[in-house]
Amino acid sequence: MPELKVYWYDGGLLPERPEELKDGKMMGDENGGIILVGTKGKIMTGCYGMNPTLLPTSKMRDFTPLSPTIPRIKGGNGNIWNTNAHEQDWIRACKESPKNRIESSSNFQFSGPFSETV
Repeated sequence: MPELKVYWYDGGLLPERPEELKDGKMMGDENGGIILVGTKGKIMTGCYGMNPTLLPTSKMRDFTPLSPTIPRIKGGNGNIWNTNAHEQDWIRACKESPKNRIESSSNFQFSGPFSETV
């Protein structure tokens, strides 16, 4: 994987406002957000990657969403603030027999290295 730079802003500090973002439009959402800067453009999301959008937003007209390839969690609705589905999925995986366990979406093989990165 090629090298990349990661910048973390916290405690009220914010990144430079993207020039493509219209005046009056909030960066991210009320809980925070993410801005990914690539060679062909930018993607902005709310906290935890919610409601992604291309910048400039006019690029969304040509965007076709992909079909999901990662299994979705039963009871989840795409909004982490009003469901506890991923926590329940983790508990389900803990209780299943290791012989036929379906790995949870929040397993430690993923979250461990991610935590080390952050």
